[in-house]
This record gives sequence, C-alpha cells and structure tokens, in this order.
Amino acid sequence: MKLIERLMFLVIPSCRETQKLQSKTLDEKLPWLTRCSLWMHCVMCGWCRRYGKQLKFLSRACGDLPECGDFEKDEALPEEAKERIVRCLCEAEAGGKEVASADVVDGAQEH
Repeated sequence: MKLIERLMFLVIPSCRETQKLQSKTLDEKLPWLTRCSLWMHCVMCGWCRRYGKQLKFLSRACGDLPECGDFEKDEALPEEAKERIVRCLCEAEAGGKEVASADVVDGAQEH
C-alpha cells in the first residue's frame, strides 16, 4: 500500500500545481501524461474540480469581450459625460460622500 501512495504522490500534482496546469490548459494543449495526472487529481479533489469549472466559465465569459487593442484610440468620452462625471464628483466631495458608478449613470438617465 505504501508503494502505491508513493507512486501517486509522484504522479499526481499538488493543488497549487493543478491550478497552474488548469490555467495553462486554456492557452495550450498539455502532454498526455500531464493531462492524465491533472484529471486524476481533479477526480479526487473537489476544490480543484470547482476551480477548473470556474476557470472555464470565466474564460468563456471573457471570450465575448473585445481585446484591449480592439478599441479605436480616437474614441473619447463625450464632453457631456465628462462634465457629468466632474459634477457628480464635485457634489460628492462637497457633501462628504463617496460616489458609486450608479450615481453617474443615474445622472445620465435624468438628462
């Protein structure tokens, strides 16, 4: 039994290593043996299994977002929006409260 435990320790990665490997699988295909050891770890570890599902969800969700370079550099915030932001910040500073992004958006809907 001790021999099997030692072999498993050598083959199956730790949780920390598993998380790194799960992130790496999003960028490249891992070697077969590495994928097998990753799978074996996730079969036994519910936390890493959950982390993998969350990572895949975030990857898919972020896949719909444009890349940073996709925006035109000439795109600027309209002057009206800039003025609204400054006005909300000044009002908050005068009133001694913090401004939430919803306050600025609500100000846009009033106009």
